[in-house]
Amino acid sequence: RRPATTNTNIYMNVLLRGARSAAARHGLLVGGAAAAAAAVAAAAAAAAASSSACAAREASGLLGARPTIILFGDSITQHSFEDGGWGGAVADLFARRSDVLNRGFGGYNTRWARHLLPSMFPDNCQQHLLVTCWFGANDAAAPGEKAHVPLEEFAENLRHILKRLCKVSKHVIVITPPPVHGPTRLAFQRQKYGDRASGILERTTEQAEQYSAAVRRVAAECGVPVLDVHQLMRADPGW
Repeated sequence: RRPATTNTNIYMNVLLRGARSAAARHGLLVGGAAAAAAAVAAAAAAAAASSSACAAREASGLLGARPTIILFGDSITQHSFEDGGWGGAVADLFARRSDVLNRGFGGYNTRWARHLLPSMFPDNCQQHLLVTCWFGANDAAAPGEKAHVPLEEFAENLRHILKRLCKVSKHVIVITPPPVHGPTRLAFQRQKYGDRASGILERTTEQAEQYSAAVRRVAAECGVPVLDVHQLMRADPGW
């Protein structure tokens, strides 16, 4: 088994390599680097510290015995437990120390995600160990698209979401929407819509960058660490 502590640089790279395969199916490119490592390290240490107490509590049942890690986001999160997915990598890293729960909602933007908060994260809910928040890829769709959310509304929605998550979780990490690879996105359109595919990019890297900047700004206001997938990927010459 793994030692109680782990190299968080390796963890974040494993997470993002898994995220690449999920995002690529939607024409979104994800790069890897060690960002938000402090929050991850703290979560790993806290999970390890509680492992012996968890073992004792599990003797009387499964629910509530271990700390919980919630992956909250859109389809990149929903599909993260597929083969090679980043969510599976997180669950593997925290095996026997925390329960990792997938709360990804394909196609969701922050407007719709905001309505989930009262039921998913009520004020009296248990204190989670870590929540990841990854929205923006759908919000950044072109105006006129069903999932599009104007930039300022997106920022306000995200601000509201992060404030709620900080109340119910010891650690929160927010992730920026990734850049868009045009040819792959158009191929995804053809695969999904067939003859109804428009052949016009409804998502672009330039638009995603504006929403990524909003994530960075709101995260700074809320004091939440950022895993800046967008900048990390674009900084890679081979992206």
